Amino acid sequence: MGLITGLLVHSSTLIFGWSKFFSNSDTILFYIKIIGFTYFLYLGILELYLYLLKKQSKKKISSSKNLFKQGIIMNISNPKVGLFFWLFFPNFLFSTEITESLQYTFLCSIFIVQVFFIFLLTAYFSSRLSNILKVGILKPINGLILTILAVYILLS
Repeated sequence: MGLITGLLVHSSTLIFGWSKFFSNSDTILFYIKIIGFTYFLYLGILELYLYLLKKQSKKKISSSKNLFKQGIIMNISNPKVGLFFWLFFPNFLFSTEITESLQYTFLCSIFIVQVFFIFLLTAYFSSRLSNILKVGILKPINGLILTILAVYILLS
C-alpha cells in the first residue's frame, strides 16, 4: 500500500500540472535524485550492517507500519518513477476536447488499479517464497543490490 500511495503522489503531480514545473527545474530533479540515492544507500548499508552484526533491528522492519512508510519513501524518492509518469503518460492523451487533467486522472486511475493487483500478487507470492528462502545469505545480497541501486541512481 505504501508503493500505491507513492504512485498517488506521482499521479497528483501529473494531474495538477506540477510535473511540468518539476521537470523544468534541474535543481528539484537533482535533489530528488540525491534523496533517492541517500535512501537506497541507507537501506543497503542497514541490510549489510544487520547481517554483519547478526542481530535483529530493534524496530521490526517487517511491521506493516514500517513497510508502508518504506514503500512511500522508496516510491516518491525514486526519480525513475517520476520520470516514467512525466514522460510516458503524455504519449497516451486521447482527446483534444477533454482537459489534460481529466485525461491524466483517467490514465493514472487505470494504471494504479492494475498495479494494485500486480503488487497484491507479488506480495502474496513473495511472502510464500520468503518462508521457503529464509537463508542468511540473502541479507547481504539484498544490501549489495540496494547499494548498487543507490549508486546507479546517483550516476544516472
